[in-house]
Amino acid sequence: MFIHRSDVAGSINIYTITAGKDLYVSSLTFVAMNEHNLNYGQTSIRDGGTGGTLKWQFKMPKQATGTNAVPLVVPMVFPEPVQLLTDIWVIQDAGTTTWSISVVGYEE
Repeated sequence: MFIHRSDVAGSINIYTITAGKDLYVSSLTFVAMNEHNLNYGQTSIRDGGTGGTLKWQFKMPKQATGTNAVPLVVPMVFPEPVQLLTDIWVIQDAGTTTWSISVVGYEE
């Protein structure tokens, strides 16, 4: 299965796993920009909601005044798929981030 989502703010559930199954993520690509010029940007990916298990966390530098934000691009391929139990949440922890995520995996 392939999941792709782009957004700009807040805490967003991008995928809910089918009841009685787990999701195994084999690859993930995360692209983000921090538009804030006073604070760093931080985005977390969690399993199980905003207080769920932290799976990945990305930090982006603050944007220099008068410049365009530089995208952070993080492609990941896992030799052993990463198991998620409930759902995939993308959470903006700090800054003003614009992000895009692509996830490849399977339910079993």
